[in-house]
Amino acid sequence: MNGPQKLRLWMQMNKLTHAQFGKTVGTTGTSVFRWVSGLHRPRWSQIRKIREATEGFVTGDDWETKDAASNSTANHPSFEIANC
Repeated sequence: MNGPQKLRLWMQMNKLTHAQFGKTVGTTGTSVFRWVSGLHRPRWSQIRKIREATEGFVTGDDWETKDAASNSTANHPSFEIANC
């Protein structure tokens, strides 16, 4: 299970909306939506706050990918469509 999946699960178990969790970690619900959807990866400072808020359920290791390039915006399908 990766970071987005674990964060989504933790939020569901704790019955939190994107906006509620965002407020807990000092960001917007939109940012949280992008994280749990896999559209964006949180910055390391945000990952530390996520780890603290989830009491270690979601860690920095959960956000690591084998292919870091696969997490870039340029490789996202909507980026390719928008830039055709």
